Amino acid sequence: MNQYSSEWNVPQKINIDYWTPDNPDALFPRPRIGNSNEVFQAQTRFLQNAAYVRLKQLTIGYTLPKEMIQKAGIDNVRIYFSGNNVWEYSPILKIFDPEITSVQTYPLVRSFSIGLDIVL
Repeated sequence: MNQYSSEWNVPQKINIDYWTPDNPDALFPRPRIGNSNEVFQAQTRFLQNAAYVRLKQLTIGYTLPKEMIQKAGIDNVRIYFSGNNVWEYSPILKIFDPEITSVQTYPLVRSFSIGLDIVL
């Protein structure tokens, strides 16, 4: 989890459910600023299950039947789709990526592309 070392290092999405006298059953403790020993003590209250399943890469394509395209004077038409980091499931909070182990690491990029190959 994140260590609260300054007022700039407290993620806003985590701040939504932190301890207050009105919210004693919050998921996270009260944020503390500074180098207090209480902030860095080991505990298991906030451990999360980071098991996950992820579809890292998917490529599918389809070649149109020749009967459909010969009338237009085309020899071959192929349509395809490719995606990276297409889908994932994990019970961990959505602001975290289960594959990333450091706060200073950028999240994995999700990208999609489509294409059309035409041979005349």
